[in-house]
Amino acid sequence: MGMTGGGKSTLVSLLTRFHDPDSRRNPARWCQSSGLQARELRNQFGIVPSRVNTFSTSIGENIAYARPGASEYEIVEAAKAAKAHEFITRLPHGYDALVGDRGMQLSGGQRQRIALARAFHEECSHSHPR
Repeated sequence: MGMTGGGKSTLVSLLTRFHDPDSRRNPARWCQSSGLQARELRNQFGIVPSRVNTFSTSIGENIAYARPGASEYEIVEAAKAAKAHEFITRLPHGYDALVGDRGMQLSGGQRQRIALARAFHEECSHSHPR
């Protein structure tokens, strides 16, 4: 969170090595000298944009977007970590509920929770391969 132009996106880009620092005074210099490969470093982050992309499929499929073959258990655990499980289970079709075009069946906060669950799910897939 922060004001527009405050450097939030730049900081994330530097930390995830989408951009490398070009100044010795840059606080993200440790990324360059740490010896971590960009891919290894990026696997340590889960990024959820303020404008969430959802797909006109089920909630479960939206959470598992990065891993289409994910188990139901993995999807539910990611939703629980994102504090989305409760609202999902209250929906008439639960994890099979369709989110509608651009997530119109969900509130903005619910779309954010789905995006967080997707990020948690992706993070778990990197640290616990099947």
